[in-house]
Amino acid sequence: PPPPLENVATGDWTPFRNRTEFETAEFLYTQNQMLAGQINWLLELWASTLVKYNNKPPFADHCDLYDIIDNSPFGDVNWQNFTVTYDGERPE
Repeated sequence: PPPPLENVATGDWTPFRNRTEFETAEFLYTQNQMLAGQINWLLELWASTLVKYNNKPPFADHCDLYDIIDNSPFGDVNWQNFTVTYDGERPE
């Protein structure tokens, strides 16, 4: 794994503006792996609840979410994979 970041300010959610954005992105993109159209629908629904407060959801649409993820300064970590094979007897 990469070494821990040094001198990162408490509350620094880079590239996200805050914890809510980070956790929303993690849920939609990683945990749920929600489709782009469904992300847009959910964000539109969320936005409709915030209109009366003159506020907006954490992301405008799936493109906004993907752009923030793609522009992460931590994206230079190489992917790793491995293959496992079994050459023994197959259990019945």
